Amino acid sequence: MICSINHKPVPGLLSPVNMKATFNEIVYYDGQTHDLGQKTITLPFHRVSARAIILRRSDGAILGVRHQPGRGVALPGGGVDGGETPAQALHRELSEEGFTLIGADDDWRERFGVDYYAGYKELNFWFLITVEDADMTPNSEIHEWHWVSQHDNPWYPGMGEMILLLIKKYLPGMVYT
Repeated sequence: MICSINHKPVPGLLSPVNMKATFNEIVYYDGQTHDLGQKTITLPFHRVSARAIILRRSDGAILGVRHQPGRGVALPGGGVDGGETPAQALHRELSEEGFTLIGADDDWRERFGVDYYAGYKELNFWFLITVEDADMTPNSEIHEWHWVSQHDNPWYPGMGEMILLLIKKYLPGMVYT
């Protein structure tokens, strides 16, 4: 993945900052990879995030986390800091959240979707990682974690649909619906 996020939020600024994201757009269709070249987008961002759609190979279950009791289920990951690539940020976030991925595939950094959620003014990078299993060291960031069947939808609104769309697009052999 070639991707750089250059954003410098202004301290104390309440409104979003226009930021640029530059990336190579690669699409997959008809069983082939098509490189559409470098793209630059400018959008009002409050945040850039990197999320992990972690799929267990044995049954296609997705690793879900709950940050607070009684709240919705989310994916591991978090914000991209200035100077980090989204993949670097995800690696850091997984470490901070205490996750150990067992038997993770090596090419996950090249397999991701991007979307922009205007409601939060957030640019999201969704990385798909296949694993044999995962473990987590208890910590203050994650209240609980568990494997979620692709048939269930405990996710925050809109997240479940995005997860399944990206699995179908990038890992069609892992679809268990």
